[in-house]
Amino acid sequence: MIAPGAAAVEHVEPRGETPAERVLSLVLLGDLVSIYLSALLGVDPSPMEPIERLKELLR
Repeated sequence: MIAPGAAAVEHVEPRGETPAERVLSLVLLGDLVSIYLSALLGVDPSPMEPIERLKELLR
């Protein structure tokens, strides 16, 4: 779902001992990456069209 619109796909190992810790570590990493990229590109990170499309697919 993400790969067709991405320049590259990177596999990242989560940190943490429990499943919840591992999931939250990846969520935090994703948030930090999106903030960093928006700052680099000079764009407002608040429009979330891909997230809205994902929500529609999950309904």
